[in-house]
Amino acid sequence: MSGHGANLASGDNQASAERSVESGGERPRMVIVELGEGKALELQGMTTQRFYSVDGKVITLMEFVRSLFDKLPEFFKTEEELRAIWSAPESRKLLLEQLRDAGFPRENLEAIQKLVNAENSDIFDLLEYVRFQFKPIERKVRALRSREGLTSRYEDKIIDFIDFLVGQYTQSGVDELDLSKLPTLLEIKYKSVTEGTNILGGAEKVREIFFDFQKMLYLPRSEYAS
Repeated sequence: MSGHGANLASGDNQASAERSVESGGERPRMVIVELGEGKALELQGMTTQRFYSVDGKVITLMEFVRSLFDKLPEFFKTEEELRAIWSAPESRKLLLEQLRDAGFPRENLEAIQKLVNAENSDIFDLLEYVRFQFKPIERKVRALRSREGLTSRYEDKIIDFIDFLVGQYTQSGVDELDLSKLPTLLEIKYKSVTEGTNILGGAEKVREIFFDFQKMLYLPRSEYAS
């Protein structure tokens, strides 16, 4: 996977690829970013966040978004591949590092999250939205669907821990599901890692539960149809 810098659009191309729509009243201006391939994204307003290419040049929000759209296929080709990467803590962490090294740091991705009304969603949803134009799903919806899928698999004491994970993820986001956070989560829930490990059935069982919860967070979109 290569880490090339963002390509700066020419003046004429940029003018034709960026449109804005005044929505009236106090609502923010809607910005349409045309991506190519017949695709476009809607952003709700602008941001004061500064964006840079990988070689340190200042670029516009639109240039950053178009560059992200162009680069994402270097990291995953399909939604299924993205789900597989994102649902495992190690590969998710690696993808975020690769995106950072390619010129797409976490803080810039989070700034764009706000502009697509996805602050209560996962960065996964932002990547899906940019690459595939899929509407973001809120973390709470993902977490409750994950719990629902695990209730028949585990006994009550384990579901109690899963309910705890639902709350942590919904409130604080995907960083709570990093493998390095697992000891802290056990301490918060059970007062000590040893106590939590014993209640849940051992260290391997704890990892299994932690990984299963995350696999169930990122299901095919048909699973979230109302």
